[in-house]
Amino acid sequence: MKKNLILLIIIGIFALFSNVFFTQAATPESFFYLSWEADSLTPIDYSGKILATVDGVIKVSVQPLIYSSGAYADSSQWSYRWYLNDEFANVDGVGIKQFRFRVKGYNETIQTVKVKITFPNGIIQEKSIIIPIISPKVVVKSNSQSLIIRDKALSTNESEISLLAIPYFFSGTKNSLKIKWYLNDEYQNHNGLISSPLVVKNDIANNLIKVLVSRSDDSLIRGIGQLTINFLGI
Repeated sequence: MKKNLILLIIIGIFALFSNVFFTQAATPESFFYLSWEADSLTPIDYSGKILATVDGVIKVSVQPLIYSSGAYADSSQWSYRWYLNDEFANVDGVGIKQFRFRVKGYNETIQTVKVKITFPNGIIQEKSIIIPIISPKVVVKSNSQSLIIRDKALSTNESEISLLAIPYFFSGTKNSLKIKWYLNDEYQNHNGLISSPLVVKNDIANNLIKVLVSRSDDSLIRGIGQLTINFLGI
């Protein structure tokens, strides 16, 4: 009888702790998710993260998921106060879960955004995110899909080759960009349109192509690409 009683007590304790464990494991986690996105220019087939650059607009969003009393709390009723680089950004209020700003300054490498959340009970929590700021990039590619570029170099038996400059992470639109081509450091006559290719003929065996793409309204916002062409048939 005594052994049966002890066994029942052990089973009861095990069931109690098992119930507590599984209840805790099933409770969703509470956390603050802070994310950002930039409006920088990228090719239509680009599938990576769109990076932020000078004079671009960045949108930062906060998604607070606080689990309480069997459900996630209504975060639209909380107060949000936004900071940019440790200074109050003059953006705050109930339900303001997004913050937009423009990157200013040519030498910026990061921007730090912080949000302070005030709950109805007066408790304040905060979350920060560091956003990298990069210079615009330019990639030189061939109009011919059969030609393969490796390590910014291309070898071909063709008598001429048509090249395009592909801009990445510029602020503004594609129509606001201007382009300059150089062949072996000599400026090439070109109409200045980003969509117009440069045709290079096999006059010499090796050709160093450089391209400078900049904003038409601000030449300091620029990117440089280059490509070495080796004409094998000369």
